[in-house]
Amino acid sequence: MYINREQNDHWNYFYHTIAWACVYLFMDAIWIMNVKHLLTFSKIQSGIFNSFFFCSLAMLVCFWYVYAQKTLQSAVLKHKKY
Repeated sequence: MYINREQNDHWNYFYHTIAWACVYLFMDAIWIMNVKHLLTFSKIQSGIFNSFFFCSLAMLVCFWYVYAQKTLQSAVLKHKKY
């Protein structure tokens, strides 16, 4: 059962990585449309969108890091701080 749970965690992080990559690519496409003036945003909308854009990139990087550490069976995630 422990092996199955480890494999499920591994695949869950992979699926989350793919999902955040899709969100990031969608946000990037909207940003490109905004730069090329196909879409127009007000300053408030632009600020909110930029926040979501950079947060999606941060989440993508975070999940990719955890997925890579799980795949390589690194000791970084095995040590728990109290």
